[in-house]
Amino acid sequence: MLSLCLLFAFALPDDTPSESTKQRERALELVRQFESRSFRVRESASRELLSLGSSALQALEQGAHHPEAEVRERCRELLPRVRQQDLNLRLDAFLQEPTGKSQAKVPGWDIFCQRTGDTPDTRQFYAQMLRRVPNAALLIGKDSQKLANYCSSRQSEITTERERANEDPQPRGSGRKETLSFDAIEIAFWVFVCSLEDVRVELRKEPDQLNSIYLINDIVFQRALANRNQRPLYHKVLLGWMESLKDDADSSELSSAFYFARENDLREALNFAAEYLRKHQNLTDTAAEAMTVIGKFGSLKNVEQLEKFLMKQEECSTINLRQTVYHVQYRDIALAMILRLNKVNLRQAGFEALGNNLELQFFPYYLGFVNDESRLKSFSVYADLLRK
Repeated sequence: MLSLCLLFAFALPDDTPSESTKQRERALELVRQFESRSFRVRESASRELLSLGSSALQALEQGAHHPEAEVRERCRELLPRVRQQDLNLRLDAFLQEPTGKSQAKVPGWDIFCQRTGDTPDTRQFYAQMLRRVPNAALLIGKDSQKLANYCSSRQSEITTERERANEDPQPRGSGRKETLSFDAIEIAFWVFVCSLEDVRVELRKEPDQLNSIYLINDIVFQRALANRNQRPLYHKVLLGWMESLKDDADSSELSSAFYFARENDLREALNFAAEYLRKHQNLTDTAAEAMTVIGKFGSLKNVEQLEKFLMKQEECSTINLRQTVYHVQYRDIALAMILRLNKVNLRQAGFEALGNNLELQFFPYYLGFVNDESRLKSFSVYADLLRK
């Protein structure tokens, strides 16, 4: 019966308006009713507009710029509610019919699916992300400039809110719980948005806006990564974000991303770090961090790639510890990572700045030497390995 109805609908004469056209025309008429002096008429119009759902969006968007304040305010109050209602309906259909046409109506799903795969878990996770920030979600693929501005503004709010929370620590036993306007799923949404190429084009116009690294370092996001059940999906969001940074090869953002991957056990970043070093030979902090990612998560098959840096005598950084200055060259970092992959204790191999804390072996600025004499002793350890 349903299929016959659909066939009949498509067979209607051209001069017969469709149901959606009638609803859009009705929505325009209802918005005009906001000009009425009768409060009851205005309230009734609001309720009916909500019931029209997505058919009312165009009329409400136009009404949001109406010269009369009453019309503007009512339209602007209804818009986010109608948008969320519309998105929820799309997502409900998407989750109930994951392989059907409903997927095309979910903004950004094609990109997310390509990165994470199409599974019930990824669909649920993506739906959660979009439901969390519906007004921004509906801008994906439609208005990259507005989405970039929204993204930048919200990131600033989150950063400011976190700073205030840190400045106002809650005393133990106070019974108060930290209440924040954001959560890990919202941060994941903004990290995903920051990875969209059209949005990044807009964000690059204002370099100060590229601050997504502050989001992923937030304690709320860190807690989600520590949760074993949630970690795989958050990791996939992060990998998609890292992949989008390739065009900013020597940016501080990418350098911080490698540091973040290393410190949060994001082993999937190994291939990305190896690819980065294959494509970029520039001696920067980003290259140094990429080498440490390979040293932490790699294997002996990655040694050959690190060996290419053993002749790089350019200085990377210096560090003053216990009144001793250690000079770090790029070849020092490569050597340390090669020795580590060969299961050599770096402290015993002459990397004295590490002290007894081998957790520091992945921090580039601790991998230096007092002078070339000390450096040569450590390189001799590598020479011994080669002879074996």
